[in-house]
This record gives sequence, structure tokens and C-alpha cells, in this order.
Amino acid sequence: MTADPRRLHRQLASYYAAFYAVLGAMLPYFGLWLAGRGYTPIQIGVILSVHGGMRIVLPVFWGWVADRWGQRMRLIRVASTVSMFSFMAVPLSGDFSAMIVAVIVFALAWNATMPQFEAATLGHLLHTGGDYSRIRLWGSVGFVVAVVGLGWLFDGVSLEWLPWIMVAFIGWMSLQAWQIPEPPPQAEHREMVRSLWQTLRRPAVLALLGVCFLSQLSFAPYYSFFSLYLEHYGYSKSLTGLLWAFGVVIEIWIFLHTGALIRRFGAQIMMTLALASTALRWGLLPLTVEFLPGLLVLQALHLSSFGIFHACAIHFLQRLFPGSLQGRGQALYVAVGFGVGGAIGSALAGQVWEWQSPDALYYWAALVASLGTLLSARFLQDRPD
Repeated sequence: MTADPRRLHRQLASYYAAFYAVLGAMLPYFGLWLAGRGYTPIQIGVILSVHGGMRIVLPVFWGWVADRWGQRMRLIRVASTVSMFSFMAVPLSGDFSAMIVAVIVFALAWNATMPQFEAATLGHLLHTGGDYSRIRLWGSVGFVVAVVGLGWLFDGVSLEWLPWIMVAFIGWMSLQAWQIPEPPPQAEHREMVRSLWQTLRRPAVLALLGVCFLSQLSFAPYYSFFSLYLEHYGYSKSLTGLLWAFGVVIEIWIFLHTGALIRRFGAQIMMTLALASTALRWGLLPLTVEFLPGLLVLQALHLSSFGIFHACAIHFLQRLFPGSLQGRGQALYVAVGFGVGGAIGSALAGQVWEWQSPDALYYWAALVASLGTLLSARFLQDRPD
């Protein structure tokens, strides 16, 4: 029985909304919750680094499992459900060691979800003809609603409720996963099938992974230090939160149009422009940080530096990692970009902040994004190599 496309698209969008609502709760508030539990800054850093560091290896492992098993949605259902139950151990952990164990168990399942769900979504859209960006934008909606709504909620409610709210969001994810069917199998012509190692040796694939690494390397100072940077220049926490949300709201708007932009101008051109706008954003940030209208303009560039970039990356992954390689392609995107690039970038950002200056952090980020722009312009191709 064929699933109703509109109903299927709503279910896919709902899963994205729930997943990113979890991140909207975790990124701004989980560290505060840990501090309220009495953990020291060093312990908080270790807990968060354990969770982030596991993104380097685990997505690739789960991608291999999903591609070999051929039951991508079944893996997502199990992983989502295990994520929900394992996270319940977090508020029940009584000491640092127990918390580390709880976070590791959660990360084992959590890292099996989104890369494989991206692959499943693309598999469904190949048959239903839907626009990926218009479904993915609901993830950004979920993030904004969680960031703003929970900020308002925790003004009057204890932060102790945070883990249980996150459990509810993960439960919503799990519920949607159990309703979404497996994507139809993709036909693969024998002459088009390559091994993963053959695929990784292709110049366009190496260029794509290099571009993703450089993009996230440049974004690490933003994800790790942007709030502290604004605090350094006297911004209040409430205004800082609104600036974060503004960038993501603009991102939602561009997701409505990225499919048409890629079809009209090509993925290589759009990705190169996205990276160039990222370099511009970081390079101008120290010059405009004390001028709110200018800072808003730079935050608006999130529409291209993340929104358009991500849509183009998914476009290239779908083409360069076809059929049975799709899950591992999505996993490599997460591992190389958000895993390796994010981890190295965060470590280097802390050293630049301490040894040079907060402003120097973003000048270095602009240089890295400029290198990504050159790599994209020179080596990425819209046509197969």
C-alpha cells in the first residue's frame, strides 16, 4: 500500500521539528542545568565533549549498519526509542561518573537517528517528488520554538524540568518514527554501483568533504563562543537569545526557496556563494558587534551560511552517494563536518580567545571560510566526475 504523500510529508516534517526541538533545549540550557546540579565548568566541558566527540565515529558506523541491513526506518525507530529511555537516566544520575555513562549510552543511540533519517527522507522524496527544503525547514521551526518558549518558561519554572521536557521531545520523535514507512528501494544500475572506498577517491567527493570540514571549522567559534562574545560586549542574555533565534528564523524563510535556487543556478554556485557569505559574516562581526543594526544584518546571513549551504550539501550527498551508499554519505557529512570540524574548531577557538583576543577568533574563522569558498569554486562539480 502506497503512503499518502501529503501525510508522509507531514510526518517527516514532524520528526525534523521534534529532533531540532531537542537541540533547541539542549544547546542553550543543558549546560545551565548541569551547573545548577553543582557540576564544575571543567566537568561540564567533559560531559559536553563526550557527547560531541562521539559524533566523529558513531554516525559512520550506524550508516554502515543501515546500508547493510537495508531497514533504515527500523533502525531509526529503535534508536529514537532507546534515546528516549536512555536520556531518562540523565536526571537520575547522582554523580559525575554516572552522568558520563548516561551521556555515552544516550549518544550511542542518538547518533544513529538524524543522518539515517536524512537518507530515508531523500529516499521517500525521490518517489513522492516533494521539496526537501520545505520539509527540513520544520526542524528550524522546532528549534526556534524550543529556544524562545523554554527561555520564557524557565523564567517562572525551575530548570530542573529541562531533562523531562527533552524526554518528551524525544518521545515525540519516536512516535513519528514508528509511523513513517521504509522508503522504497532505489534501483541501481550495475555500472553505477561503486564501493565506499571507490566513491571516497572521487575528486568531487573529497572536495565536498573538505568544504564541509572547513565550513564547520569556521562555524565552531559561533556555536561555542558567540553568546560569550556578545556578553563580552555587554549584551544581555535575553537579547543574545533573540539574536540566536533571529538567525534561525531567517534560515526557515530561505528553506522555502533553496530548491528553486539550486535548480536555477546550480548547487556549486549556490554553495560557493554561501561560503563566501560565511567569510563575510565572520570577517565583519568584530567591526559591527557594537552596532545592533549591523549585527542583525550579519545574523541574517545565516540564511546562506547555514541554510543554503546545508541544502546544497544534501543535494551533493544525494548525487555522490547513490543508493546503498546514501546512509554512509549522510553519516560522513556529520562526522567530517560537525564531528571533526566542530571538535577541532571548538578546541582551537578557546586557545585563540585566550592567547590572542575574542575579535581574532572571528578573523581566523573568516579565513577558514574563505579557504572553503576557494575549494568549492575550484573543485565541486554539478555534473558527475
